[in-house]
Amino acid sequence: MDTIVVMNQDQMGHGDRALGQKVLGTFLRKSIALPEFRALLFYNSGVRLVAADSPVLTELRLLEERGVDLVPCGTCLSHYGVTPAVGKPYYLVDNQGDGQFVEANITHPVVKPPMWIIHSW
Repeated sequence: MDTIVVMNQDQMGHGDRALGQKVLGTFLRKSIALPEFRALLFYNSGVRLVAADSPVLTELRLLEERGVDLVPCGTCLSHYGVTPAVGKPYYLVDNQGDGQFVEANITHPVVKPPMWIIHSW
């Protein structure tokens, strides 16, 4: 059975941040040996882990070299201002405006700022 791990913060568990990052580093080092480990999904503050200054960047690179997909949320990357050093971002887009999101393979999200006329003379 394939194993997929979801990271929704930049540490494991709640509480002491330093301990959470240490536990995460240990988990990632041990997970390199798991034969059915297929993907790591990152969202919310978890996307900080794929940044160039990530405390677990070495472990993530080793996992990626082993064939584990590293998949950070593109919207979350933009929100936190993170440029990924590893992984391939994904974006969910509501193409029809009906609330049905589909994955879009784009390297840079298309930003369409709202355009309202506040006042005209």
